[in-house]
Amino acid sequence: RGTIRGNRHMLQRYALAVLYAATQGDASWTKKTNWLSAKSECAWFGVKCDVRGRVTRLEMAFNNMVGLLPRDIKLLADLEVLDLKANELQGVIPNGIGEMKKLKVLKLHMNGFFGAIPKEIGDLKNLVELNLYGNYLMGKLPTTIGKLKNLEILDLYANNIGGTVPTEMGKLTSLREAYFNDNNFEGTICQHRVKNLKRLHELWADCKGKKPEIKCEYCTTCCNDNDSPKCEKVTKTAKKVK
Repeated sequence: RGTIRGNRHMLQRYALAVLYAATQGDASWTKKTNWLSAKSECAWFGVKCDVRGRVTRLEMAFNNMVGLLPRDIKLLADLEVLDLKANELQGVIPNGIGEMKKLKVLKLHMNGFFGAIPKEIGDLKNLVELNLYGNYLMGKLPTTIGKLKNLEILDLYANNIGGTVPTEMGKLTSLREAYFNDNNFEGTICQHRVKNLKRLHELWADCKGKKPEIKCEYCTTCCNDNDSPKCEKVTKTAKKVK
């Protein structure tokens, strides 16, 4: 047991060191107190551990991280919160992120990620909050999103994601807020996609204007890049989720 615990600590320390190197920690990070020092990784800036010394939170927002999110991030197997918002991260979101089974909060918004959202995102069964807005993500929203039964917040605002919103959205019974606006979605968000979402109280999409990109009679706010104002709350006469 001691060997297993020692290996776990070695792996998480290694994963953090790889992250530091891949995102120009020496040259760019605004704050990096104790990083790569002899001190426990639990004492490094932005790192929080549980009583057993397992890294459970990594919060490095607005820290001028520049580069790629390394695939070895998956070695942080006990991580519950990964918050890397508002940095200069680029490249694709690594598929291995789906192996971080304990993740509850994933915040990668306001970066420069591109490519498709990996289908492995659906393996994060404990995920409550997924924030990916303000990137350059494209492709289609993977149908595996429907496996995230605990998801409460899904924010995809301001990307280049296209295709239709998958019907699997209707399986997200814990969902409270969903933001699809300022993307390239098309088609219709109709009743069978939202009728089971009893907790949903915010649903945003590009459904405003004479030729909306998407039809959505159950949206709470409709947007259109070419209109002023850009977004408007749906009028009281609009249908609501029953």
